[in-house]
Amino acid sequence: MRILLLIMVFLFTVTGLPALIIQYDDGSSEDYCEAGSDGWEVAEWFYPPSYPCTLTAAMFYPYNTNAIYWKVWDDDGPIGPPGEPLTILRSGIYYPTTTMNWVTINITPPVVITEGAFYIGWTEYAPAYWNGFDTTPPHYNQCCFHYEYFEMWFWSLFSDPLLEIYGDLLIRAVVGSSVPVVEKEVAKNAFKISVYPNPFNSYCNIDAPDARAIEVLDIQGKIVQKFSGKSVRWEPSKNLTSGLYFINADFGDRVVKVSVILLK
Repeated sequence: MRILLLIMVFLFTVTGLPALIIQYDDGSSEDYCEAGSDGWEVAEWFYPPSYPCTLTAAMFYPYNTNAIYWKVWDDDGPIGPPGEPLTILRSGIYYPTTTMNWVTINITPPVVITEGAFYIGWTEYAPAYWNGFDTTPPHYNQCCFHYEYFEMWFWSLFSDPLLEIYGDLLIRAVVGSSVPVVEKEVAKNAFKISVYPNPFNSYCNIDAPDARAIEVLDIQGKIVQKFSGKSVRWEPSKNLTSGLYFINADFGDRVVKVSVILLK
């Protein structure tokens, strides 16, 4: 039985500075992911092990040789855990020469993260780029999708909202740091939250083991329900309409937000 852990592999960059790889996949791809349509985007969320954190390269796992219109975003958007992609920190085009294998894209100049998180992903243009997708549980569900039709990012973390395929993109971050692995693992597990099924019809389960409180908000930011438990079942009242809602998990020094879709 494979047990997926956050793996940070120590290596040395071309500059000789100590660096490590942050990954949330287990190293194997059971499926592939595409953004969905021209202009749509998909990204993997990375939380730095320490600050300042220097991002020197990004690793992708191409399923075809179509161009990767890659991007690195800051987490300064308004929604998501802890914030959604907004400001583009670096971007470029990479043409894979191999498939079903890792490729490394050097980020020049490197991106220095001084607070919060960052995202690595791509924008889709025809012909579409396909990237490896890890669906083997357990997993962290670190990916989010930007659907132009809705003009927002969705944190339900699926490759297909109807099939509800959960998992992690085979995208990795090469960063400069010397922090032990255990510190990153503790930081990641401390803010874990999952919502399933998503989208849902009559109820959804909300799991946030270390949260102090959980709130459900509508798209205007109005609280529609509060919970004191850490693992709860939300059954929306009959007066709530179909649409996008947000789950807030209060961890004391941080509030993690996840989007959820109610379909009636």
